[in-house]
Amino acid sequence: MNFSELTGEAGSARRAELARHVATLFALTSDRCSDEQVDIYDSVLLRLVDMVEAEVRRYVADQMASLRRGPEETIRRLADDDIEVAEPILLRSTVLRDADLIRIAEKARQRAPGRDRTARGAVRRSDGYPRPPGRPQGEAEGCQQ
Repeated sequence: MNFSELTGEAGSARRAELARHVATLFALTSDRCSDEQVDIYDSVLLRLVDMVEAEVRRYVADQMASLRRGPEETIRRLADDDIEVAEPILLRSTVLRDADLIRIAEKARQRAPGRDRTARGAVRRSDGYPRPPGRPQGEAEGCQQ
């Protein structure tokens, strides 16, 4: 994919549309993706979430939040975004590890002392979810579209 074609104001709508489509496609096929395919989605989504507005990042976060396995770096990036974007990931994602949640809460506390209650509350509520040490084990047959 040539990301340079997506730069500038003219590519704004195309970036948003592409980010939404890639996130939706991954959400629909994630249970059939190999680890290598998940890594490819991760690299594409990471680039796209850095290029789109908060509304689109929130859409991607909503798509990723309930997945059993997902593009880990993208999920970490979204979890560390503004709370409006991060909330679904912080509340529902089992991909994040305890160390990720602790780091996010500490960063929120440093950015705005006394104003990080929402992020800490979301992290606190998600503590009940199991945190696997890595991607869930299982056979992956590859993505099917």
